[in-house]
Amino acid sequence: MKDLGMMRRAGWLRWLGLPGWWLGAVVLGMVLPVYGQYGPGTGEPDDPYQIWEPNQMNAIGANSGDWGKHFRLMADIDMS
Repeated sequence: MKDLGMMRRAGWLRWLGLPGWWLGAVVLGMVLPVYGQYGPGTGEPDDPYQIWEPNQMNAIGANSGDWGKHFRLMADIDMS
């Protein structure tokens, strides 16, 4: 199968019980997010990752490999 159109014609998506948009959403989800787990920035001292949301704050604690990186809190985050 070379493309989604061929799969559609072959009936694979229907056979799997999936609408055509579903495969595109999965592929797009693997490509995004552009910024990774944090907001813009490289994690360097002159360009720290920007933290805007509670999920981004939680991601710092979950990824010990990033603990040596630089972050800047950009908003008042309610973690409750």
